[in-house]
Amino acid sequence: HHPAEFVNVAVLAERYAGHRLAALFLVGDPLVAGPDTVELFDPADTSGRRRLAGDRHEWDASEHPSLTHTFVIRVGPVPRQIWLRMQTTSARHLHVQVLPWSDANRMDRRDELRSALLVMLLVTLAIVGLVVAVATRTTTDYALAAMQAANLPYALYVLGYLRPMTAGLIPATVLDVSFSIAVFVAVHVACWFYYFF
Repeated sequence: HHPAEFVNVAVLAERYAGHRLAALFLVGDPLVAGPDTVELFDPADTSGRRRLAGDRHEWDASEHPSLTHTFVIRVGPVPRQIWLRMQTTSARHLHVQVLPWSDANRMDRRDELRSALLVMLLVTLAIVGLVVAVATRTTTDYALAAMQAANLPYALYVLGYLRPMTAGLIPATVLDVSFSIAVFVAVHVACWFYYFF
């Protein structure tokens, strides 16, 4: 378990002065799980509430419903420093981006479309793999179908879809642990396929 540390992530620049809201996107490494907990510290936020995001926090409690972990920032006085504290048991690679609200919404729609197309491709490959396996009844084709099916939960999690799909049904902490299991299964099924290939 890595200790928490504070990182100065953004200076809310003068160019945001004409905007009322901005969004701070936290994008993890696509090959590993995102951060367990990220806490935002903004000197302009005097609400006194803890502002949390991350894989161990419920999606429906997010400040902004997005495929990525996102904080909504009131522009207020600029320029100013904004700080994050990250706790994670996985990789500590995190890309942070601050955008005006209109740009943030546009980026959200673009990411949703791109991710949906990738998920549709993966589902298609899994169905084709299953049909071919049933038709040929060879071990290699069964292994291919299993590998394609095992990739789906991993892809849904990494692309951000599994959290909104399971919100209210599966607690975020359970989903976070299940990601590790999905990675383990996907890797071992892929090894099984390559053994027969």
